[in-house]
Amino acid sequence: MAKQKSIEPDVVAWANQQLTDQNIKIAREQGTIDTRIDRALATEPSKRGGDGGGRPDTQMMISNGAYEIPVFIEYKGTKGALEFTPKKTGLIKLKNDDNTYDYNKAIPSYAVNGAAYYGSVVLRHTSFREVLCVGVNGYKDADTNTVIYEIKAYVSNRDNYDTPIFVGEYSDMSFLFKDNQQKLIKDVEDAQVDPEELHKKALLDDARLDVVLKDLNTHLRNESKIRAGQRIFVVAASIMAALGVKNDEGDYVVSPLSEESLTGSQEDDETDGDKINRKVKSFLSKKKLPLEKQRQIENALKQVILFSNLSVKDPETNISPLKSAYMEIKENLIPAYEMAGTLDFTGKLFNVMNEWVDVPDGDTNDVVLTPRYVTNLMARITEVDMNSYVWDWALGSGGFLISSMNIMLADARKREESPSKLAEKIVSIKNKQLLGIEKLPDIYILAILNMILMGDGSANVGNEDSLKEFDGNYIYDKSAGEFPANVFLLNPPYSAEGNGMIFVKSALSKMKSGKAAVIIQDSAGNGKATSINKDILKNNKLKASIKMPSDLFESGVQTSIYLFEVGKQHKANDVVRFINFEDDGYKRNFRRKAKHNLIDTGSAKNRYDDLVSVVLNGVSQSKYLNDNEHYVEGTIDPTNGNDWNFEKHVKFEVNPDLHDFSKATKQYVAWSVKNVIASSDNVDVSFNNSNWKVFKAGKLFDICKVSGINKDSLTKPSNDNVFDYITRTSENRGILQQTGVAKPKSNGNAIVINSKGTFSLGLLQMTFFYRERDWYAGQFVRKIVPKFNINSNIGLFFEVLFNKQSRLLGSEIVRDVDASFRNLDLLLPVNSDGTINFDAIQSLSCSLKNHVQNYVVEHLK
Repeated sequence: MAKQKSIEPDVVAWANQQLTDQNIKIAREQGTIDTRIDRALATEPSKRGGDGGGRPDTQMMISNGAYEIPVFIEYKGTKGALEFTPKKTGLIKLKNDDNTYDYNKAIPSYAVNGAAYYGSVVLRHTSFREVLCVGVNGYKDADTNTVIYEIKAYVSNRDNYDTPIFVGEYSDMSFLFKDNQQKLIKDVEDAQVDPEELHKKALLDDARLDVVLKDLNTHLRNESKIRAGQRIFVVAASIMAALGVKNDEGDYVVSPLSEESLTGSQEDDETDGDKINRKVKSFLSKKKLPLEKQRQIENALKQVILFSNLSVKDPETNISPLKSAYMEIKENLIPAYEMAGTLDFTGKLFNVMNEWVDVPDGDTNDVVLTPRYVTNLMARITEVDMNSYVWDWALGSGGFLISSMNIMLADARKREESPSKLAEKIVSIKNKQLLGIEKLPDIYILAILNMILMGDGSANVGNEDSLKEFDGNYIYDKSAGEFPANVFLLNPPYSAEGNGMIFVKSALSKMKSGKAAVIIQDSAGNGKATSINKDILKNNKLKASIKMPSDLFESGVQTSIYLFEVGKQHKANDVVRFINFEDDGYKRNFRRKAKHNLIDTGSAKNRYDDLVSVVLNGVSQSKYLNDNEHYVEGTIDPTNGNDWNFEKHVKFEVNPDLHDFSKATKQYVAWSVKNVIASSDNVDVSFNNSNWKVFKAGKLFDICKVSGINKDSLTKPSNDNVFDYITRTSENRGILQQTGVAKPKSNGNAIVINSKGTFSLGLLQMTFFYRERDWYAGQFVRKIVPKFNINSNIGLFFEVLFNKQSRLLGSEIVRDVDASFRNLDLLLPVNSDGTINFDAIQSLSCSLKNHVQNYVVEHLK
């Protein structure tokens, strides 16, 4: 087929003419719309990776009166060149798996990706908070010879440089016209709080950040040789020194520390530690933290940064451990932070450090940081909004306050129409409406750093003992008086009194009203905190008890979330919602060398949304929890205190029916058959064929990508429609479950069914299975299609051949699997003329199957 001719010049003319006809000021490729943008673009490579910078095809500005949003437009002129979104993420791709920009394919070859790249550059080097990235593509329809235009817009912001969020799809450029700009800006704001987009972004960022942090920790241990107890302090100081501080115009008021200045000098005040320390002091000062807090942080860091031997050059490398660590952090961790956005950044950092080393006194200090998706869940079920006052009495890395702050800011942006009132509210949220207390100095430093990096809500974060020192007032501005908390969020140290429930009792005693949620060891509600629990219920009402997955934390401790309404006595007839949320849609992998620690099986976001709805509104509309095994409404005894957990209230049907007997009988027979087969000996079957020949797999089979679907698309099987749903697992011959006809995609297109008589290849463990039923595929599955007639006996033979060689594929990255499969050597019996002897293959398979079947029948009599 001849290469399609690009009509990009026609697309450029078509789009730009619409804008100029409306008297909209635009800057074509070499024009200037804002000198700050020109300077920023000159600092980074072009979209093909070349020196000297690049420029969007067209630039313009839109404004809501309070601030301006640059608009970058890129044009393409061939079919399929609008955007590139890999299926595994569903997001616009800018970077490769190693965190480098994809200058080879994604950025230069696709309109949206190119515009988003330039948006990322400008956001990183100016004070603009958002950029609208627009891709425009056009091509001629092969049948009608008419031009088809397609336009999509995405927004990138300072929290999401490299992960643009979808705004809208358009048929012409009128969405940019002046009369439509206010609606467009509203759409831009709404898109940035869209839960589906944020969920996809968070999963991608989680995966990227896991890789970077594990590599960093290995470097600190093996290359820099920095001890476990020193690493958090070195990383915190290095991050502040490497970031610097910019003013509102995007210019540095504290420049990042240059690597070259770390010379390993041993002169007074000129060691590598001195230089990093000075940058930290400047960083904290320009961030305008309270002076007392600045001194606390400086004193905590000094012990490692100044008063250790980390500034002394290593005789082997001729650089100091501090410089070695700083170079690694600046080169790899800072870019990872810039793309991490609303993640609990240093929380993930600590958890990765904790995976690789033993935390000193870890058991007694209970340093267990709560996953981001759980802190977000707890903020949502306590109904955090822009007017909430949130506190956490065992702060950890600050994850609860970060999740709350993000929700509060998003709510303010949706509800406040006045730009000036919105600006005031944002200041209030960050400076007055969040408070956290952390006892451990190293974790306190982590929390402060985390809050600064994630949005600077650190004004009221204190290094105190919550139970002995904290008086309930604002931390640093004592004249402000009592902190008016109406939301309490907590993951307490479980070694404290009552498994940590003493923190709940103390905090709630200082609150007048509102909501509280605590994630805590199950035993706290099952007898370990009886007296404390009874005291809590005198002035607070237990609203819900949620049993969480047993593998939520690496320690394997079983936890529940308890939700309270503050300031109301719990009475004996008050209804509590007991929920079993052990299946939350995530699979967790705590192996040290695992590429991904958290895997969404396809329903996690929906399950968490569903849970929030159930907690707040009841179970009537639930998709996942609407049965007695997952949801019970019941009462507790306020004078008891040990009946707070789901297990105490779940209702089991104790009288079996015919279905139960039938199920048990099937399981018994299946177990018996399995044992009989396992006890059978290998059988010698005559295979009278001495001629063998090697064939390349690519000559006999096609390997094809398939359209993967999530479990949400599956339906209930019927007598007429039963299909296998195949995933990448090697268990149960790759079959996760049966389904009816899958639901159409969102655009209305039917999902393609894969035919029986083919093979599935699961890319996780590289396992092949012959498919005897039409099938759908999940993610990371290939289809192998034979170029000859096949049946189950022949299919089984080739399945064995493929799986014997699957290890040759397991070492490949996914994109190379197709070529590697086609190159496999398959040794097959042949006829005298050199053709494949399918009769011999058929005979072998039949003989073996008959032997096993006869053996089973004989031994089950």
